Amino acid sequence: MLVTAYLALVVLLALCLGLELSACRAQRRQSAPAASANPAFRCFQTLFLRGYLLALWADWLQGPYLYKLYRHYNFLESQIAILYVFGLASCVLLAPLAGWLPLALGRRRTCLLFCVAYTACCLTKLSRDYFVLILGRVLGGLSTSLLATAFEAWYVERHVEAHDFPVEWIPATFARAATWNHGLAVGAGLTANLLAEWLGLGPVAPFMAAVPCLGLCSWVVLRDWGREEEEEGEEEEE
Repeated sequence: MLVTAYLALVVLLALCLGLELSACRAQRRQSAPAASANPAFRCFQTLFLRGYLLALWADWLQGPYLYKLYRHYNFLESQIAILYVFGLASCVLLAPLAGWLPLALGRRRTCLLFCVAYTACCLTKLSRDYFVLILGRVLGGLSTSLLATAFEAWYVERHVEAHDFPVEWIPATFARAATWNHGLAVGAGLTANLLAEWLGLGPVAPFMAAVPCLGLCSWVVLRDWGREEEEEGEEEEE
């Protein structure tokens, strides 16, 4: 059974790799040459991906062992189902709030709010209290919505308004992020398995491993993205 599963995984990985390579070639033929030839754009793109990919990595780390963590805490199937419903419902219901927050707080501050909320979500996994875990699911739903809105909103605003790069270059950045995201998903799953099973740290270990990643993400957003905004402000004043 396991052999079949591993063979299927290898085949799917090979198929995904082939599709990604063909998509990258098609992207290069369209708009990538002009974008890749611009050093200012590449520098800005790398700056964005440095923070965004850390956020995605922290998100992927938590997925594989969520159900097993609840089983480890001896919750019933019906109780686990309610926890999942709270997470999914909060993600949907708080989506309008996640869309409004970048306008109210600012895009970069909302990215920092994501890091704080997701860190709190991870820390709730240390508790066996059912209501604390429900709170964690609500925070997780909010964080998922913020991840899907705040980071991209910051990038698009800086890309168009601050740097005045061509709009046609935006897909190149998100295509690169999507390519990295696939690898991060696989790597995070293997890392979570290494921590929880091979090292015997238990199902809460992947959630704790996500905390320093979120800390690094917040540091990049606070320092590097903040410095990028300050430099742009100084140029405008001059």
